[in-house]
Amino acid sequence: MSITEISIGNPVLRKTPWKPGPVVNPTDTVLVSLTDFHIDGYRDLVRVMRTALRIQRGWDRRDGSLGLALWVQPLRKRLGSLSAWESEQHYRRWVSSSEHMHVVRRHRGHMQNLSSATWETETFDVEDAWQEVGRRWAAAET
Repeated sequence: MSITEISIGNPVLRKTPWKPGPVVNPTDTVLVSLTDFHIDGYRDLVRVMRTALRIQRGWDRRDGSLGLALWVQPLRKRLGSLSAWESEQHYRRWVSSSEHMHVVRRHRGHMQNLSSATWETETFDVEDAWQEVGRRWAAAET
């Protein structure tokens, strides 16, 4: 898997390739989700990222998902995800799933400043979603 760099924030953000989900042609508005959190230490950062990469490998079977990308700013010990969903119900089903809850419980003590945001779009494009992330982060810094 190749990790690319994009200029969103400082230092540069590193992201995994977009892993498509099973939904190819959504029939309605798409829900986009961005998660963002800090990790206490570099060992914990590696553990959390390893867990996230394992989840991403099976993402093509995630019901209701258009896809997922992971991102990390290693020097800031900051990471998160960008995902897109066929509906809010599919997103909520993932967030409340036993797999997701297990990961959250396992790493909760090492995560800080957790934030998440969702927005809807009529036409989903991965690059447009990353641009929206950049706009949101720029607005938060001012």
